[in-house]
Amino acid sequence: GLIGLFVGNFIPMSSKNRSIMDCKRMNSASKCSTKPFRERKRMKSLKYIVYASLYQDKNQERLNSDYDRSSSLSNAKAGRRESFLFMMKILCEIETACYELRQSSCKLDAQQRIDKVHMCLDSVDDVLKAKAFTARSGARLINALVKLSRSTNGSHFVVRDFLKSTNFCYLWTQQTIPTLDRCSFIDLSIIIYSAGVLELKLSDRFLFSWFHAAGNLQTFNARALSNVLYGFARLDGIALPEEFMTDWFRAFVREVPCMNSQALTNCIWSTARLGFEPPKPVLNSWYYEACMKIDSFNHQALSNSIWAFGKLEILPPASFLELWFQYSCDKISLSTSQELSNCLWGLARLGVTPEETFWKKWKAAFLQRIHQCPTQELSNVLWAMARLRYVADENFLEHWKSTAYQNRNSFSAQELANSVWAFGAMEINPGTEFLQLWLNCCSKSLDSFKPLEISSTLWACARLETNPPLEFSSACLDYLSVTFRVNPSPRIVSNVLWSCARLDIALPEKFWGSWQLAFSAAASKMNIQELSMTLWAFAKLGLNPDDQFFPIWQSRYRDIGLFAGIAEFGMIIWALSRTSERIISQNIECTSAILSQWVEECAQMYSNFTTQELAVCISALGRIGYRPSDEFISGWSSTLIPRMNEMSNEELVSVVYGLARIQVMPTDGLVDLWVPLFHERMSSFASHELSIAIWSIAKLNLTLPQKTTDVFFELSRKQLSQMSAQSLSNTLWASATLRSFPDDEFLNAWCDAFLNHSESFIAKGLSNSIWALATFGFKLSRRVVDAWCTRFSACLPHISDQAIGNAMWAFGSLRIVPDLDLFRVIEVVLSRPPKDVSSHALANVMWSFARLGITPRHQLFDLWNKHFCTTDFHQGDELNAVIWALSRLSPRIDASVYNHWQSCVEKHSDVFTVVQLLSVITSLNRVRSDIDMSFVTELLESHRFKLKNASVRELIALFLVIAKVNVTPSNSFMLLWDRLILERANQLENSQIAAISWAYARLGIEKGAAFSRRLQSAVTHSQEVGV
Repeated sequence: GLIGLFVGNFIPMSSKNRSIMDCKRMNSASKCSTKPFRERKRMKSLKYIVYASLYQDKNQERLNSDYDRSSSLSNAKAGRRESFLFMMKILCEIETACYELRQSSCKLDAQQRIDKVHMCLDSVDDVLKAKAFTARSGARLINALVKLSRSTNGSHFVVRDFLKSTNFCYLWTQQTIPTLDRCSFIDLSIIIYSAGVLELKLSDRFLFSWFHAAGNLQTFNARALSNVLYGFARLDGIALPEEFMTDWFRAFVREVPCMNSQALTNCIWSTARLGFEPPKPVLNSWYYEACMKIDSFNHQALSNSIWAFGKLEILPPASFLELWFQYSCDKISLSTSQELSNCLWGLARLGVTPEETFWKKWKAAFLQRIHQCPTQELSNVLWAMARLRYVADENFLEHWKSTAYQNRNSFSAQELANSVWAFGAMEINPGTEFLQLWLNCCSKSLDSFKPLEISSTLWACARLETNPPLEFSSACLDYLSVTFRVNPSPRIVSNVLWSCARLDIALPEKFWGSWQLAFSAAASKMNIQELSMTLWAFAKLGLNPDDQFFPIWQSRYRDIGLFAGIAEFGMIIWALSRTSERIISQNIECTSAILSQWVEECAQMYSNFTTQELAVCISALGRIGYRPSDEFISGWSSTLIPRMNEMSNEELVSVVYGLARIQVMPTDGLVDLWVPLFHERMSSFASHELSIAIWSIAKLNLTLPQKTTDVFFELSRKQLSQMSAQSLSNTLWASATLRSFPDDEFLNAWCDAFLNHSESFIAKGLSNSIWALATFGFKLSRRVVDAWCTRFSACLPHISDQAIGNAMWAFGSLRIVPDLDLFRVIEVVLSRPPKDVSSHALANVMWSFARLGITPRHQLFDLWNKHFCTTDFHQGDELNAVIWALSRLSPRIDASVYNHWQSCVEKHSDVFTVVQLLSVITSLNRVRSDIDMSFVTELLESHRFKLKNASVRELIALFLVIAKVNVTPSNSFMLLWDRLILERANQLENSQIAAISWAYARLGIEKGAAFSRRLQSAVTHSQEVGV
């Protein structure tokens, strides 16, 4: 046999010249001696230590041939052989020492054991310097170091310190590389396995040589394949070539029937550790062999296998899981705390929820070991419970908190974050004191936190509704401002903003800028939950994002589809219903496809909605200005009406608000229920609910009973001082639109509230308010006018053309000359591109100048002319206002302006009412003395059918204007006019008859006999009744 014991015990370190024959004699003597059974067993277990070629006569010839293939040896080769024998002797001593240290019969104390380990390590350098050192002896050397590190308690740290403090790794690799290609597959596998266990840093040159020597792994057996992959998995920073893994997987399928349970679990564990997903044939082979041999899996193999599948996120077949749970329950009491933690972590990653039997046995085993658990296992267990939605009981949490508190300063950043995240996910508040202590620990380790860990901590605080210390949250956001710029994660981007929204954390400007850039980069990878959380947070925080946010958001939203469930649906519609109008209005043109699909999903889901979701649904559609189909409104209404009595005040307001925004008249049944509920509950409405309700009623043009209107004004007057600027403007505008004129007491109270809140008004609210006051004909004080003008000028960047048009109309109606800064505002608005200035605004601005008797400055008038000549006017009131204003400002009128006005009238031939028509003709006469009579004749002809709906006074006034400007109307026009007057001859007064006769005479038109007789009869009748 190969008896290494005597080599270690009888060859002293100084005997460098002992011959091989001496070794043979000692070996023969050992064979003849009688040894106890234990000693013989010991010698048998060490037979692999020394090669048979050293101790058996039949191998003597082969040994000599390795050094000299001739019959005589040179001195150099004799020295190499001596070096080889010396190297083998040292290796035998190290291995023998390892064996002795592992024996329970060893009588050395702890210190003596460590000293013996040091003695062995001191001789390692002699092996490396031996001339006969080859890759094969290098494999044996590091394998001996592995055994030495496992020989006794503390030896692992001694070997680790030795490797770190010396250049062993460098010398070993340099000595091993030259002869790697002559190694057998066993030596190659031992090299990588041992290097992985010792965590050596292998150079690229060494790895290249190893891969070249290993080839395609055709010669590797089952154990070698397992050891190789395990060794690579233990080496840090090693990126295996894909060609090597392909060869390994092919060899695995070939050798897997020969693998035992330890090799099987090492293979799948190593694959997971290296991050390679096995091909399907490999997995199928593994499942088959594992199910056949699972009864021989020990507790560590069971834990490692499920951990590996969790790491790979590959769900094993149900047959394997069933067997795994069966044998795990039997052996779980033998598991270490790490194995218990790993198996639960793997199940959590796979989303496999264990049965109650497993939970009970697992928890009992873990609680027995919890007080010796390291921090990583504590955090992993809590994290896994949260992922599996298993709410830990009070007893478990107390033990966990107690152990965590004792080791609180040993938790890493990831462990701290995972633990607090788990509490948030399980919605278990561990107590304010414990949570604040935990957050303090997080603050101390914040420099070590990664972005995901920071976002998880903030998210947990938001879920537990516990505000972190201000210093902690500020430091977190400052740190994220920098890290957001490097490969931002969608989960982090959405979670951080959502957490800040839930905790009402003010966002620093630096963080906000970085967040928007991070969102632009991460949005393409977001899922529906992350998108909904992001939009919800925007609405909650009232943020004002850049112009790119919403297009990016909805582009991703369109790519991935719609809601995954009610939760995301509720968040999105709530956010859309509260997102600022500016964002929506700028991006509404590209939302039609999304909204139509969204509406379809709503139609399928709203039968399951709560009353709140029904209300917010229509409110959201209204907020974004999207009108759904009539079928949708009908189904929504039929679902809502039976449940309207269950609605809160806010929900009632949301319903009518949404309908008003999408301009859909509610059904009679809905109105009949809503109006009485509004009247009944009005006294309990908040001020903003009152204003939104009346605004919505005005937009829908609903008629309220007088008693409801009176109650509204009374309640509103009492709450005016509490109303916001928007509520104040909405209330006044709605009252004017409904023609429900409040009394002077209400309007004076409104003006007082306006003076108190004037700095909060926006341009639209200011213009709506002054328009309403002008509609009421309420005389404003100079103080109110000055406050209005000051605030309106301050809103300059956000003043729309409509706002300036309404404001100027109001001042013209009230005949109040505004502050001069207002004219500067008009010039700025008119300096915008023509598409941004409406015809309505242009008409009102010029009309107000004429009304107030103000001549615009040259620059302003030139801007107005430029816009007017490029705008298509199609409303009769606008065209009438323009020509009326120009007739008062005629010295400044350019021919191009008049020609464009005339072309608009000709293009839209019947836009005027009879009253507007007579005003237009009068204005035309004032604008140009050389008025084109044919144009007026055509204008009259195109509007003659509107005479049928005109009153007697309007007909006569129009005829007088025609006579005044001396335009001869067409025969068809006069025939219609005559017929209409004759039909109403009994209603004529003497003055009207005289006016008609004057007009006939002025135009030189003879009255027909019938018409004259009718007029004479009307005169006689008037005299008889004394008119």
